[in-house]
Amino acid sequence: LWGINNKYIDRRRYDLYFELLAGCGLRRSEGLNLKTGDFDFLNGEFRVIGKGAEVRTLPIPSRIQEDLLKWIRDKKMKQADYFFQNKQGKRPSAATFTDELKKRLDILGYEKSIHLHTLRHFFITEAYRAGLNPIKVMKLVGHTSIKTHLRYMHLFGKDLHDVVDEHPINKFPVGENLP
Repeated sequence: LWGINNKYIDRRRYDLYFELLAGCGLRRSEGLNLKTGDFDFLNGEFRVIGKGAEVRTLPIPSRIQEDLLKWIRDKKMKQADYFFQNKQGKRPSAATFTDELKKRLDILGYEKSIHLHTLRHFFITEAYRAGLNPIKVMKLVGHTSIKTHLRYMHLFGKDLHDVVDEHPINKFPVGENLP
């Protein structure tokens, strides 16, 4: 895509950032603070520093591993470089990525307000819908409280149908007396 003054803007930076937030449940600051040296491609893992300087090791989503490697090679990045650095080689601001997300949503005609943190909620909700172990997901995203973790799950009508259908009371044959 061409930006202001006809300069070519490499949108891969944004794509990869959004992929990591949505695909790993990262906090926006965890993504912004990533450095090239945090990635261990041999073991398929990367390290993030979360709230309270808590260090977590997460699996690299296999679907974007090659794209991450290509980004590093194309940009000739060093171990100490911020992975999503700005043109000055500094840690990028959240506003840069928020603006890009809003532009993309406008192009799609999406009118609801979505923030970078919404991608974290999306990850946790979709993990629950997929039947993944909630304790493992909680550990992966760095939650220490189940109460906090549950606030991230957004369940709607269709998500609740199986609960009613699978409840023991609703498994009694029609016409039989309930206990």
